[in-house]
Amino acid sequence: MNRLLVVCTLLGGLAATVCFWDKICSWFIPRKSGAIGPSEKLVDFRYPQDSGLSARLSAQGFEVCWCERGKISRRIDLEGWEYVAEEAPLGRKLTTGDLILLKKKLGGRDA
Repeated sequence: MNRLLVVCTLLGGLAATVCFWDKICSWFIPRKSGAIGPSEKLVDFRYPQDSGLSARLSAQGFEVCWCERGKISRRIDLEGWEYVAEEAPLGRKLTTGDLILLKKKLGGRDA
């Protein structure tokens, strides 16, 4: 009976170690600092208008538009657009999933 109890205890400990191995390893692997949250915030198409974000950016002299993901590099690198990010502390880019919200200072480089 004692041998059976020892074997069951050892097998139970082994099973627990296998099941929770990733959590055990995470104790010894340092976390990346500065990673506060996801880099994007999923919103609906009318979010900028309904939240007052479009009006606030217009008052600051920005033009706002949605852009397809495939055209982001061109808009940012060549045409002077910037990502629209929510307020600190998260600073996530606003997206519908397929489109990313961009802003450009009026009177800047041509779009």
